[in-house]
Order: sequence, then C-alpha cells, then structure tokens
Amino acid sequence: MPSHLERALWTAVMKKAGHRRKSVLHRKGTYDARKGMDMQSTARKVTAIFVAAMMVFAMAFIATPAKAFAAGETGTLTVESANAAFDGKTAKAWKMFGAKASGDGLAATYELDPAWNEFFTGTIGLTNDTTLSQKAYEYVAALDNAAKRNEFALKASAWAANKPLAETATSAAAQLSGGKYQAVFNGLPFGYYLVVPVDTKVEPAALLVNVVTTTGETATLKSVYPTVDKKAEGKDHASAQVGDKVTFTLESVLPDSTDYKTYTFKFKDTLSKGLTFVDGSVAVQIEGEQAAVEAGKYKVTNNPADGNLVIELLDYKTNYQKFNGKKITVTYESLINENAAVLDQDNPNKATVEYTTDPTNGGTGTSEPSIVHTYTFGFDVDKIAAGEVGTKLAGAVFELQTDAGKKIDLVKVSEGVFRPAKSGEQPVAAAEDVKTDAQGKLQFVGLKEGTYKLVETKAPDGYNVLKDPVIVVISANYNPDGTLLSWKADVQGGSALDGTHVIQVSNNKGALLPETGGMGTIAFTVVGALAIIGGVVWAVRRKRSVR
Repeated sequence: MPSHLERALWTAVMKKAGHRRKSVLHRKGTYDARKGMDMQSTARKVTAIFVAAMMVFAMAFIATPAKAFAAGETGTLTVESANAAFDGKTAKAWKMFGAKASGDGLAATYELDPAWNEFFTGTIGLTNDTTLSQKAYEYVAALDNAAKRNEFALKASAWAANKPLAETATSAAAQLSGGKYQAVFNGLPFGYYLVVPVDTKVEPAALLVNVVTTTGETATLKSVYPTVDKKAEGKDHASAQVGDKVTFTLESVLPDSTDYKTYTFKFKDTLSKGLTFVDGSVAVQIEGEQAAVEAGKYKVTNNPADGNLVIELLDYKTNYQKFNGKKITVTYESLINENAAVLDQDNPNKATVEYTTDPTNGGTGTSEPSIVHTYTFGFDVDKIAAGEVGTKLAGAVFELQTDAGKKIDLVKVSEGVFRPAKSGEQPVAAAEDVKTDAQGKLQFVGLKEGTYKLVETKAPDGYNVLKDPVIVVISANYNPDGTLLSWKADVQGGSALDGTHVIQVSNNKGALLPETGGMGTIAFTVVGALAIIGGVVWAVRRKRSVR
C-alpha cells in the first residue's frame, strides 16, 4: 500500500490538474485568442503532472515490493486413476525444469535442470551452449497438441530409464479416496515434472506436470492399457476329449484412440500342438450391441505351422473409436487333436493384445499374456484272476462307453493303447482289437473328466464274462491359475488316492454245470454197491459166529 507521503503527493498532483482544467473551462471565451501560448503552457504542465504521477507510482512500487515470482517453494502433486489397476501402485517424478511462479500459479519462469542437458542435446538435438535452457523451454512450449506432448514424454521417460537418471521423488502408494485411487507426492519443489506410473498398465505411461502452486496439483491417468482375458468354456482351464470342440473367448476393453493418428488393435493367440483352430468359427461382439461385428471389419489370420492366430480390428478409428470404453468379446473354436492324447499333459493356449502406444509414429506394445490350460486324461485296465494272486489275464475284450451308454469309437495309438477317434477318422477295424495284453494291461487316453462305462464283451479263456459294466470316474482339481493340481481315475464309489489311474478288473473261473450220466452217478452207484456187499459179508460172518 502507498505511504502517507505518497498519498499526499498524489493528492497535490490531482488538485493541480483539476485547477488547470477548471481554468481552461472558465476562460473558454478567450481561449482561441491565446491559443498558441496556452497550448505550449498546457503541454508543459501536463507533462509535469504525468512525470509526477509516474514518480508516485514508482515510489509506491519500491516501497511495497509485491512478490511477483516466488522461488524456493514446494507443492503437492496427486496422481489419480479411477481404475483399480492403480491401487497400491506408486509413481516416480523427475524435475525437468525448476520454476519460479506467480502467486496465482498462472505464470512462471523456468530454468532447465542440468541433469536434463544431455537429453535435450543428444535426444532432442538442441545446441549445447549458454542458451540451452531457453531453447529447451521454447521447444517444450511449442508442443502444441496432446500427440506431440505424449511423444515427448515417452522419449523423456525412455531416456531417464536407460541412462539411468535418479528420480526426484517417489509418491506414496495409491489409495482409494473419493472413488479414485490416488498416489500423492508431498513437498515437491516448484517445477516442471516428468511423472511415470510404476509397475502398472495405467495409461498414459508418462505425464508432464507443472507444480507451481502450494495448493496442490492433480494429474489424472485416463485409462488402462489394453489387456486380454482368455477363457476356455468360460473358465481358465478345461478338460476335453480328443475330437471335442472347445469354445475359447477373448475379452478386452476398446481403448480411446483420440490422441492417435492411426490405431492398431490385434488379438494374438498361440495354440498348442494339441489344438486345431476351426476355420470360420470366429465371432466378434461389442458390449451393448445386438448385432455381431461385421466380418469385413476384422481380419482373421491363422498359421497352423506355428499355431499363431491373429484377429485384427480393421480401421479402428472409424469402426471402433465410437465404442471406446466398452467390452469387446471374440469367440472361436478349436478341436482337440491327437497330439493332446497324453495323460495329464497341459495344452496351454496363450493370448495377448497388440496395441498402439506411440501417437505419432504408430509404435506398438503387447499386453501381458492370458493363458488357459486344457488337459486330457485316461486310465489303465489291470486284468487279474480272482483269488489267484499275481495271475494276469490276457485277451479280455472291452468296449468303452459314455455315461449314457453310447459306444466311443477308438483309434489305436500303440500296442495296447487307444484314444477316441476324431470326426472322419477310421476307428479300429474289429472290436476284438481292444483287448488286454499278455500282462493283462489295456490303456485308454485322450479322455476328459467325467464318468465312463467299461463293458467286457469277451472274457479270457476259462473265465466268465463280467455281468455288469465297470463304472470309471475321472476327476481333477486345479490351481487358482488354471494349472492342474491333482487328478485320479477310480471306480465309482472307490477311495483311490490322487494320482491313481489304474482300474483293477478281476474275472472268476467258469464253474462246470452238473450233467446226467456222468461220473457223479457212477460214483454213487459204486458206493451203493460196495455198501450192499459189505452188509452181506458182515451178515454171513455173524451167522457163522453164532453157530
């Protein structure tokens, strides 16, 4: 505020100006006659008044120095996201420019931090001289759209990581507050910062932020990098029988491509050798839309040689940008083939999403993979003779059926080993081929979890055919990530331990049925005759004894 002296001087100047004005107005009738002299006098006096006024303002400014640009102050920066992917994560900040800011934070002067000299001269290509700080400021100030600023931030982030350049500060871990996950920096010196979220897929990957007020700044992470969630029959694991078709789903969220010139979005799936992609089975659906996406708006590329399957969304900005933020689901089918016919072998199926990360040159990134696990199972038959320890029975012929009693066509894998036949595949020529070997062994592979009936159609020589089918149950337990934890094959109601898959089947020897005129009758006749003869002899001897 002006002092009492300054106010007095100002009052005097204004009174003088007022007096002169009144004088001019009062003598208006004679003013023209004395025009030349009055004009010169008036000019001199107006100039004197103006100079005096400027001196008063200058004195006031000097006497009360307002703090136009403050140095050495600190502020708070909050990095926030509405997505739970940021929960518990941190962010790192690098001060690129120091700043002296106006009290309202609407203006500032900047000085390049020397640690960034190499970035601006080497990566950006500015001349390293005494004007580097000003040129660096002008370069950043000229980034007049989001795409350019994003590109610059990514370059700066890559440079800082590769050098490596120690960060100025690390935020506290993000916590949920007001519906958003917030990571807070406290006590950041005023400046222009590069901020990078740590160990998360929250976008953007790098931010440029001014910290020029003590009241705090907020930087918002707008979305999450695309991810993919893959399921087999709605789960992260499946068991299937050779010849079965399994439905796979790939889910993601359509990203916002506003800041990008063009945008690439591809589902990339890698099938194991035990899976064969079914041509024409792909369907694409967007959340909230009744009709499926037209086939001409995506492209399917399948390479059976390496198992790579790619579903690319075509002309993304035209066909899909309007749906950004909505879920997109791709479904397709794969056939379980003969390469999967191995007991408890994992047939993994891995999917990723490839998407644009660089707004200017179209550079792409790849999401973390989502993996589902598909397994086939089976069981061994151990054919033994009932009541005869160690006796194995060869030649027992079996038919494998579903729980409903439908015969399962089989293909011979190797001697004594059989699997279900695929569609169009020729099954074994004769039922008698599916029989136990000399060690009483028979193996079935390529089966899924479930219940089966093992029906004996021919018993080994000298043994009776089983009256009832043997009910076999295959069951499995899985880890949270979908990998196999344990499994077993057991007779229904059995108590086999996990890891057991041998089904013991016993046969009884065939008993002879009774017949007429055989040795049984002769034996009775002989015994009876001997008894009669013995009685006669006894009677004769007794009679003689009495005499």
